[in-house]
Amino acid sequence: MALDQACVDLVFNYASKKGDDATALIERINSRNGLRTIERAAEIGMGNRAYKLVSIDGDDMLNKLNADTLSLVVRNHGVETTYSRHGIIDLYELQNTDVLQGAAVADKIIGKGAAALMVKGGARFVTTNKITEPALKMLTDAGIEVSYSELIDNIINKAGDDICPLEKRLTDVTDPDAALPIIDEFVKEK
Repeated sequence: MALDQACVDLVFNYASKKGDDATALIERINSRNGLRTIERAAEIGMGNRAYKLVSIDGDDMLNKLNADTLSLVVRNHGVETTYSRHGIIDLYELQNTDVLQGAAVADKIIGKGAAALMVKGGARFVTTNKITEPALKMLTDAGIEVSYSELIDNIINKAGDDICPLEKRLTDVTDPDAALPIIDEFVKEK
């Protein structure tokens, strides 16, 4: 079951390119109730759908993120989308869509604000250059696989002279649900 689930997830998260597209296979899986077959097999005890992959997509996504003027790369259901706005605004706008659900996400730097939005959005895998320890804990506690280059103490503000204002507001917050109202207020003030 885990192998079947992993294969379906890989197909659905395949980064389509011109002439190399997973759309037809995804449509075939969906038209034949492929996902329901896996779900039902797990329900009747034929196996477990849980698995852990060592992702090779993470390096590819992080390289793209670092090579371009991007702030975020999301790969889901065979579609790769890129974002370039500073801070958490792109993640904030994606949290209530299906774009993050089950997605692989690359972000340059992750603090608790970004981590909470990724958890609430349903990301499956996250890769980053830098992450704070509380953000790493929030993601891993939610069962999200995380790959990172550097563990940092704090995210620094744009001026480089203090801690990020959102991270300051989230200092004592450990629960993604508790973080959302604080993030909402922060975004509305901008």
